[in-house]
Amino acid sequence: MALLTLPGAFFNEIWLAPLTAVYAVAAAWPRPRVPVACATAFALVEFFHWPFDPDLFELSRDNALYAIQSVMLGAGPAALGMLARTRRELAERVTELTAGRQRESRLLAEKVLTAERARLAREMHDVVSHQVSLISIQAGAVQVSSTDPAAREGARTIRELSVRTLDELRQMVGVLRAAGVPGTPLAPQPTLADLPRLIEGSGLAVSSRLDPGRRSWPEAVERAAYRTVQEGLTNISKHAPGAPVTVKVAARGGRLHVEVRNGPPPALPRTRSRSAPRSPAAATA
Repeated sequence: MALLTLPGAFFNEIWLAPLTAVYAVAAAWPRPRVPVACATAFALVEFFHWPFDPDLFELSRDNALYAIQSVMLGAGPAALGMLARTRRELAERVTELTAGRQRESRLLAEKVLTAERARLAREMHDVVSHQVSLISIQAGAVQVSSTDPAAREGARTIRELSVRTLDELRQMVGVLRAAGVPGTPLAPQPTLADLPRLIEGSGLAVSSRLDPGRRSWPEAVERAAYRTVQEGLTNISKHAPGAPVTVKVAARGGRLHVEVRNGPPPALPRTRSRSAPRSPAAATA
């Protein structure tokens, strides 16, 4: 299109059509090579237009000014066209970035929602299932120990309802976890390291002795120990508020023993020995 307008500029000095053509090519063509070629051709045609000036090749001030004018006529519309194309590309890029930011924000919100859903599901399973398991165990004990047929029947019904509740709870937790992102780490569960904070926040007069040993216990064992202490403190705060409490966690024989006692720790009997006192090293051994 730009080449078709050059004969008019060469014979009749028509500028409007070549200017518009150079601008259109520069605004539409993604690479600058073609717009620069069209602008150069238009500048040359404008400088060497028909009829030729006899003083065209002389080094004069008029020829220099006319050459500058020809270059400006070719470079001006090309520069404006390239500027318009660059501005349009930048606007498209900004639109894409804005859409990408919105998509990332939406994905982040969904990720936070699924993580919170999974955390609530696990907390529900840990706390509620623990309570329902205790109910089921107590009902089973009543069913075995009671001689009253009505009490045994009621205990059996309670136990069946507890088992059914646990099954429904597991199904619900499975649905909530299935909505989360696979492999997403959940919130950290309580461990033995959280027991001091639990005891401190219980509001009871607790005498604690926490000695789990140097062994690294499995996560399930530490969580079970924490829930046991939590359940014991909860029961004491409900049924015997203000009573002294003793909490002991110790490793014995490769097992973790947890004890929550309502009342002061039993005093050890004092025995007198007539034998000679041992040395500190022997006593420690």
